[in-house]
Amino acid sequence: MSQIAIESDKDGSTITSAGDAVVREAAVAYVTRSPRPAPPRADPRAAPAPAAPAVSMSADPLAPLRAAADAEDMLAFRRAYRAIHWETALPDQWADAVYLALRTGHHIIARDLADRGRQRFPDHALLQKMGRILAPKQPATIGGPGDPSAGADMAWFAAHRDDYWGQWVAVKNGQLLGAAATIKELMERVPNWRGATISQIFW
Repeated sequence: MSQIAIESDKDGSTITSAGDAVVREAAVAYVTRSPRPAPPRADPRAAPAPAAPAVSMSADPLAPLRAAADAEDMLAFRRAYRAIHWETALPDQWADAVYLALRTGHHIIARDLADRGRQRFPDHALLQKMGRILAPKQPATIGGPGDPSAGADMAWFAAHRDDYWGQWVAVKNGQLLGAAATIKELMERVPNWRGATISQIFW
């Protein structure tokens, strides 16, 4: 085996020689090769790249309700109200729904939401206020004292509420006297309304 020695090249670079020209040339090429360019350094003054926007995985449960309110579609609003899973809605969403119901003239729905929201979220100040304002007064019987046939009237409401949803109805002795879009129209259609159970069906 040839003896390995250290010697200096003409340009001052240190190389390895083993008495073999090929090895010497390879060593010289290794020492004198061009250095690899260093990777560019990040400018600390440069603004950081914007982060990707967070994607919410929870859909707005009030979206159908808002769409129906914007379209002034009363039927779609009532259907959306009944389809929403209110047990998963946040307190602010309950309050928003009360506003939407009032805006579209669904005062019974607004009262129902305010009352239920007030009970469900006792620490939510706005729902507590809404519940107090919209709470119904002590019910009064139209046309006189309570009728013993009220049970038959309630049975009629339970059986036919989907057929007359959103309408004003007059029921007496378990029989429908008339239905209309407004209470004024109902009074005109049913002159013998005294003693009847009169209600707008939203429950």
